[in-house]
Amino acid sequence: MLRPRSSRPRGAAGPTAGWRWRSLRCTSSRGTSTALLQGVLKTEPGNPEANFWMARVNGKKGEYSLALESIRAAIDRAPTRANYHYELGHILRDNGKLPEAVEAWRQAVKLDPGYADAWEAIGQAYLESGRFKEAIAAFDAALKADPSRARVLGSIGDAHFQGGKWKDAIDSYNAALKADPNLPGLYYRLGRAYSEMSQYDKAIGFYQRGLQSKPDDAMAWYHLGYALKEKGKKREAVAAFQNYLAKAPDAKDKKDIEDEIYYLSK
Repeated sequence: MLRPRSSRPRGAAGPTAGWRWRSLRCTSSRGTSTALLQGVLKTEPGNPEANFWMARVNGKKGEYSLALESIRAAIDRAPTRANYHYELGHILRDNGKLPEAVEAWRQAVKLDPGYADAWEAIGQAYLESGRFKEAIAAFDAALKADPSRARVLGSIGDAHFQGGKWKDAIDSYNAALKADPNLPGLYYRLGRAYSEMSQYDKAIGFYQRGLQSKPDDAMAWYHLGYALKEKGKKREAVAAFQNYLAKAPDAKDKKDIEDEIYYLSK
């Protein structure tokens, strides 16, 4: 393997490669990116930064085996680079290996405890796995590292919601709404939480507010229909269910909703 002759740290990008990193970040052509990286790796096959970027290119192409090979080569040369472990986690996740992805992200935050992206990724992985308490702890760590992340407040709300803690979910969603009123999906999620608490007036209000900005949200129409039904507003419920079917004409529950419309229309 070729070794650099300068005194720079082992595995660091050499001066001949510096312009290539700048070009790589600016280029929008995947083919050009690959060619630039191959040029670096031809002379410095162990270059960690080149392997890192090659892993990203291959990952975007869906070539996960090649992406894993490249990112592991980068980590072998520069094991203390937290972002390399973070990238490994995403490649593993995209390859359907979520537990291994969490291990990689855990290594990233071990190396850099303030790595908000890695903490958030860990939280999302635990949320997907139904480990709500651990998800909330990871999201809290992400917020500690970067308090501006309103979406993480929403994710904490999701963890409370999926764990059946509706009031805690509402508190988190409201905190997210205060931090960023334009965060997508918050009105719908608030509506769902209030529906679970049988507070249908509030649920209806939030569904309607969400539909003002996202009128094609089929599930919002669906849940709005049932909230209106619970309040005895049959005509409005029928209209909501009709909108649901219009937005989701191939819905698996189409027959059930048609039945709802039929009985509510009597």
